Amino acid sequence: MINACVQQVKKLDAQVRDIYSPNGEISPEILTLVEKFINHYNILLSKLTKEILTSSGEKLKGNNLPSKLQELQCAFIESFAILLYSINEIKKKKGSTFAGTDGICFTTFDAEEKSLIQKRISKTRFGKSSKRLSIRKNLPKNVPLTELEVSELRDKVDQHNRNIFSFLIDNCNVKNIQKNYKGTIVKRV
Repeated sequence: MINACVQQVKKLDAQVRDIYSPNGEISPEILTLVEKFINHYNILLSKLTKEILTSSGEKLKGNNLPSKLQELQCAFIESFAILLYSINEIKKKKGSTFAGTDGICFTTFDAEEKSLIQKRISKTRFGKSSKRLSIRKNLPKNVPLTELEVSELRDKVDQHNRNIFSFLIDNCNVKNIQKNYKGTIVKRV
């Protein structure tokens, strides 16, 4: 059963690699394939865990997982399909617009528009005023964006997000995280 699931992961990977075009977007077809497989994988993992618990009687921990179960988890985690799916999930989340320690983040049109308008306002007398925004009147005429600027800004945001998506696909190597991690206890001196 585990070997069949590992083969399904490899088959899913091959299907996704055939369908995927590196333009920074994932087709809905890929998402449905991966979501169906994740549901199947979760059910299979639950059944296997239940079988192992009933046969051995002890809790499953990181150091006593059966080798076949570890092989299944590694195949699942290291698959290209799961990589695409996880990056897409990160992109959809609200926190994706906040940079981490590496300074990389996705951006939204609203955030870029707000920063551009704020930059334009700061250069005018309106922006230099010490009064509250609700009291200030007569917003300068050069602050609102034209339709051409809006379309250019949308293209810029889309291109930025595609570049980040491609960067994450190229630089995310789950194998290194999985294989090189050693969960040893740190001794305090």
